[in-house]
Amino acid sequence: MKIIKLTLDIITLGIITILVLVFTLREEQELLPGSHTILNISAWDYSHNKQEIYETIESISQKENITIYKSISNTNQNTDKYIYSFNEEKPKFQNHIRYKYINYDTLLSKDVRGNYFVMGDSFDSHNIKQLLQKKGVESEIVSLNKFVLFLSVINDKGLLFPMTSILILHVFYFLQIANIKFKEYGIKKLHGYSISKIISEDMLKKCLYYTSLLSVFLISIIILSLVLDISDNNFIFIVRVFLGVIILFSILFLISLCSYTLFIKTDIPLIIKGKKPYTLLRMITVSFKIIILFVLVILLVQNLSSYHELKKIKETEKYWTKLDDYYVIEVAPLKYTHSEENDISKKFHKLISNTEAQRESLLIRHNNLYHPQPTNYTPENGNVIFLNSNFIDFYNSAFKTQFELSDSKNTIDLLLPPKAHIFQQAIKKDFKDWINFQRDNDNQIKEINMKQTNDNFEIYTFDTRSSLKNNFSKNPLVVLIDTTDLGDNFYYSSVTQGSYLFKDYENTNKYLKEYGLEDVVSGVTNYKDIVLKDFEELNIKILIVSISVLLSFITLVLTIIFDIQQYFEKNIKFLMIRKIHGFNLIKNNSKYLLLSNGLVILVGVISITVMKNSAILLLFIFIIIIQILIQSIYINKLEKNNLINLKELE
Repeated sequence: MKIIKLTLDIITLGIITILVLVFTLREEQELLPGSHTILNISAWDYSHNKQEIYETIESISQKENITIYKSISNTNQNTDKYIYSFNEEKPKFQNHIRYKYINYDTLLSKDVRGNYFVMGDSFDSHNIKQLLQKKGVESEIVSLNKFVLFLSVINDKGLLFPMTSILILHVFYFLQIANIKFKEYGIKKLHGYSISKIISEDMLKKCLYYTSLLSVFLISIIILSLVLDISDNNFIFIVRVFLGVIILFSILFLISLCSYTLFIKTDIPLIIKGKKPYTLLRMITVSFKIIILFVLVILLVQNLSSYHELKKIKETEKYWTKLDDYYVIEVAPLKYTHSEENDISKKFHKLISNTEAQRESLLIRHNNLYHPQPTNYTPENGNVIFLNSNFIDFYNSAFKTQFELSDSKNTIDLLLPPKAHIFQQAIKKDFKDWINFQRDNDNQIKEINMKQTNDNFEIYTFDTRSSLKNNFSKNPLVVLIDTTDLGDNFYYSSVTQGSYLFKDYENTNKYLKEYGLEDVVSGVTNYKDIVLKDFEELNIKILIVSISVLLSFITLVLTIIFDIQQYFEKNIKFLMIRKIHGFNLIKNNSKYLLLSNGLVILVGVISITVMKNSAILLLFIFIIIIQILIQSIYINKLEKNNLINLKELE
């Protein structure tokens, strides 16, 4: 038991360390080290210039004795954040190599709006908002909730279930220890020991064990953190690990304490005779068994989903690897006035016109976000794909296909799939109305030219945003457009949706700078890197979920064994008499076998009904087989051991 306990504790400490590390790295990615408050400037009415606003922020930081950092989005692949520090009198934080400070002149070229990270003990948030409002700026001060961020990390990384399984394993360990020492505790109570004295004796040993374990563990963590330099602030990381371990040990202490309730109210004579609270023990066991079964169902569904996504990435490798030098522009989520948004839309439209003319941008816009039905051909949310001639040339050349579409200056061409010919009139009307709605005043009015194909076809959507990414669009209605067909908003929204792919990183940044869109963009990301990042995250997720499945399955096996043990001990006399009189294993334990396996079947039926996944049936067939096997072997072993004991007594 000691080896099992040590192994369990080492695994638990490892999970705590991973959790703290992931949380710390996520915090460093999204925030600035040591920041607890965000000043978000969402709107600016231009009644005062940037210099006046920045001078006000500088004045605020000095009067309030705080430091304010302006966080600026960037398109530099080697830098996570550009930052500017107000109140130079305050020392700068120990920044990571991927943070880069900028000077005041560079700051003046950036947008006033965005996030400002505040560091300081106390300040008047109402006063700050009022001072900024006088400068025509709308702002909001938000206190960062680290606990919510911590919970989101647990959820995102799938660490909830392994932690749950580990805690349940600890519960069963302490229950088993209490079960083994049941008679010993009864004798101590008979000799005048109080419950508090029994607990204090045990706790002294446990304190020595956990203190030694904590010391060795922390020394190892300190050495590893210094050698590997895993965080910007190793001290904060080590302190968090220490606090995490203390919280863990506190939880284990409470679990251990609860295990003593098994014999606190039990009569001493019954304890000495071995009369344990079997009803309570079995109720706890069955409850945990139901929880673990549902956890296994959830984990199975999660892992199958991740596996299918991973499989899709591998199967479509020949498609996404062709875009090694293409990039997606990520637009910063800032709040703009109507006139500003129109101006940005016009700039992006010009940028797209330029890149399309230079054959440096591909358009593939789809409606995957709406999960379109195969025969819905409405332009807003149907099975429709918008392409430019560059994409068709690229696709035909790269994948040896031949789309029967060619760019025309006088028409907007539509390629209708086989099932769309019966809807031709409705399609033409829908697209006429939609195009009229999307057009600007300076767009040339073009006729719609519809072509019909009788062959089924599919197009890889190069989607990186929706749940249908890494997939094909089957028999879509294809619309061929150029940059003169529709209004500014269509092209701007296409960029924000990731529908435009721009060739060459340096050229893309050059165009952004040329059209004054640097402040509008939060990043320029390689398309292939996006897919590879998804691939890496899916592999990590599958690994974590697989570990969770393993831990949950081990817990389930221990639950089954513990349940058999309590059942057998409670009914030992009855079972052994029947065994001596020739009852076989099934006949002797028919009621128990029926109820325990019936419970698993019931949970399985509920899970299949709710989840509607056929793989769950295979999971529960496997669990039933394993449970029956364990029950047969363990009950047979218990019967033999007790028969041997009876013969020795004779």
